[in-house]
Amino acid sequence: MKTIGFIIILLPVCVLFSCNTEPKIADTNLMTLFDISDRVNNLPSAIDLLMPFDLKNNPHQGIRFEASTINDRDYNNTTVLTLPKEDAWQSNSAIRKIAIQNFTTQLQSCINKIGQTDTTSYSVIFRTVVDHASKLAASKSKKKILLVYSNLYENSDINFYKAETQQQLHDSPKALIERLDKEAKIPSLKNIEIWLIYTPSSYKDNNHYSPIAKLYKAILEVHGAVVHIDTEFQP
Repeated sequence: MKTIGFIIILLPVCVLFSCNTEPKIADTNLMTLFDISDRVNNLPSAIDLLMPFDLKNNPHQGIRFEASTINDRDYNNTTVLTLPKEDAWQSNSAIRKIAIQNFTTQLQSCINKIGQTDTTSYSVIFRTVVDHASKLAASKSKKKILLVYSNLYENSDINFYKAETQQQLHDSPKALIERLDKEAKIPSLKNIEIWLIYTPSSYKDNNHYSPIAKLYKAILEVHGAVVHIDTEFQP
């Protein structure tokens, strides 16, 4: 009887302990794509990327950060950094502050490394953006954000550097939309924010970039995403 009583008391304790050790889902899943087919100008700092989340006043939130590149390949390595979500009642403020500092340092190191990556001649942009947006769609985080640092000058099967493609972009963008739609299967992107971030270097560059960005916006918003075209991440 004593053995049975011991088991009955122990089981609830084990179940409770198991529940408390389950990893918490991050509040925000932040994905970033950096186009290295051209040298990336004005790379954001870790502070730039984290400022919108106000970690000083909301230190217990969880953030999953993923960084990858746009180049001449469809699939590239992804760096994943995580600031685990914490219970405010159980958190130690001093230890949490150190965790945030370490997360910020690792994030800056990741950005610096990408900034030193060699450029490539070709750029597979649209399929890469769709692939990462699709992965983000499967995330269980409340906030799902994809930042795309690129001039969007596709140079693969579709070449936005060609004069004929630029002309088609102005004269019959619907044909290009249909062509890009066939490049990759796009799932529902509901509850996803996509930021197309680029600072044109000149009037000519601006006139080239803007129609492409609007084309991306039209395609992605049809599938439920909220798309921002901007020069920096400022939600």
